[in-house]
Amino acid sequence: MPYTPDFKVHYADGRDAFLEIKPVSKIEGDEFRRKFIAKMDMAKSLNCPLSLVTDNQIRVNPVLYNLKLLHRYTGIVGVNSLQKQLLKVVGSSGLVSIGDLSRRVDMTEGELKANALALISRGQLQAELNKEKFGMHSVVWVGA
Repeated sequence: MPYTPDFKVHYADGRDAFLEIKPVSKIEGDEFRRKFIAKMDMAKSLNCPLSLVTDNQIRVNPVLYNLKLLHRYTGIVGVNSLQKQLLKVVGSSGLVSIGDLSRRVDMTEGELKANALALISRGQLQAELNKEKFGMHSVVWVGA
């Protein structure tokens, strides 16, 4: 059965895990449980456990807000010229806010945020997304 989890998490200790995000209303019933157990078994065989996270667990902003933003960019492959420029500037700066980046690169605010989020979703940039909503004040750095 073809399946793509919502997120792949890379922990600092080197472990990986898959996350599936679902509304509580969608996880009730034997059919969902049967399919999810099969997905968990497949993920386990890949040495990358799969966990279910419900909307109730992430309903606390800013986490939900940031996950929704990131989810928009998870399928984008390749690095465009704007993203290469961002990686170069962030790489030479270390920690830098999106606002500071906007003064260093020739992009609109929307282009800057979209390209930064695409890089974050691929792990090429990192950001603290648990404490506040992603925006111009958010700090990014080059991913490991």
